[in-house]
Amino acid sequence: MAQRFGASLVNFYRQFLKDLPLGMAVLRLNGARGSGDWQLVASNARASRLAGDSVEGYLNLRISEHYARENPERIGEIYREALAARRSRILGHIREELKAGATAMMAVSAHPLESDCIAVIFEDVSELNQTTRRLLDAESLLDQMCDSTQAILWRADPVTLEFTRVTKEARDILGYWIERWQSETDFFRKHAHPDDWELMRQSCAQAAGDGGKQQFDARMIQADGNERWFHFYVKKVTLASGRDELAGVMVDITDRKRVEDAARNLSGRVIRAQEDERRRISRDLHDSIGQHLTGLKCSLGAIMRDEECSPSLRAKLRDCAESLRVCMDETRSISQMLHPPILDLLGLAPTLRSYAEGFSRRTGIRVELDFPDGEVRFDAGYEMALFRIAQECLTNVQRHSHASSARLSLACNPRVIVLEVQDQGVGIAADLIEDLEHGKSGSGIGLLGMRERVNELKGKLQIQSNGRGTKVRVEIPRHVAPVSISDAGSMQSVGAARGNS
Repeated sequence: MAQRFGASLVNFYRQFLKDLPLGMAVLRLNGARGSGDWQLVASNARASRLAGDSVEGYLNLRISEHYARENPERIGEIYREALAARRSRILGHIREELKAGATAMMAVSAHPLESDCIAVIFEDVSELNQTTRRLLDAESLLDQMCDSTQAILWRADPVTLEFTRVTKEARDILGYWIERWQSETDFFRKHAHPDDWELMRQSCAQAAGDGGKQQFDARMIQADGNERWFHFYVKKVTLASGRDELAGVMVDITDRKRVEDAARNLSGRVIRAQEDERRRISRDLHDSIGQHLTGLKCSLGAIMRDEECSPSLRAKLRDCAESLRVCMDETRSISQMLHPPILDLLGLAPTLRSYAEGFSRRTGIRVELDFPDGEVRFDAGYEMALFRIAQECLTNVQRHSHASSARLSLACNPRVIVLEVQDQGVGIAADLIEDLEHGKSGSGIGLLGMRERVNELKGKLQIQSNGRGTKVRVEIPRHVAPVSISDAGSMQSVGAARGNS
């Protein structure tokens, strides 16, 4: 009976292993499990290459690691333990020598079978090991990059924004343990800066709703209560399981923000110094040179009225008086452009109207104004910045656009002030606009000055241009309560005909 059973068992396993893609051998324990001898029942070609054609080969495998690493003689005991517990066991790995000096890494495991048999399986895990190694290398490189760039990588539920994964840099930068990121309810909201949370929530919602990758700057509160600035990259990803998650990168830009704030403060001090100097020069022109010119005009008038003045001398004096009048008009015009006193007295809209009228008379370029009804007064710094920007834009229209008309509009709501200057001229070269966006000096002193004024007020400057015209749009956030004034504006056109100042 035993002989017939043994023969049928051998035949079954030989047929079973013949075309098996894995390396596999079947051993059978003869006699008592504690002291019986092992018999090699069957093996396929790959198993024979790795362990040979005898029982000894499977009892003395060259295990490189895992359970039998320190005591290879225990392999037989491990087979017995697997049979007794009816539980599979992992032995470790061995290397298979291939052609041309290459090697393959084989995982070795033992699995209990019926009739006191055990299967020894050799599975090629070379590609898995290489993939794992590449993954570990990639994660190591990613950790180095995150550490060097002060970046935090995270995953979160797209609906609740609860974190499912956060890299260790989160603890190093913000001071909260990773377990707290992943377990604390509403962690994101609780530790975001209150002024920035709505922006963060809306941007994440847009990314979760297939709005594409969202980028924004926002602040987080550290464990010690300090603020840190981050540039966020957020997008939706679909995992292998089919579940959607938000994937985010937070790059620490606190130092950059400090440098930008310092540069903005310096730029603001320079701009204010320039305005103070312009105001001083404007006052000197009006109070000193203007008064001297007025005195000279009075003296010329007195001489011309003198009865002893000859007709020929009186004619020459009239020519002098006309030149003096032109000089006084130019001095007054320069004084007002340096610092228009109407800006301090009446505000931005009346000043822009007055300037547009004078601009049209000087250049012949018609300026269409679009101001809202019920004008309001803004902070003096806002009004001066917007006036200078409009002044620079109209100057560029005159110098470069070759346009016959321009449109100047001003609008405001409780959140922002919007100034737009548009023309139908030849446009601005694309490289100049690109230089402006990157802060390069090639974009021109005037355009850079406009950007500095906008940056000082934390606004936005947009320039759209092609061969059919240019549109400059400035948005300034409002941080001060406006003071209403009675001046009301409406759509109007300023004629191009020249006239007296």
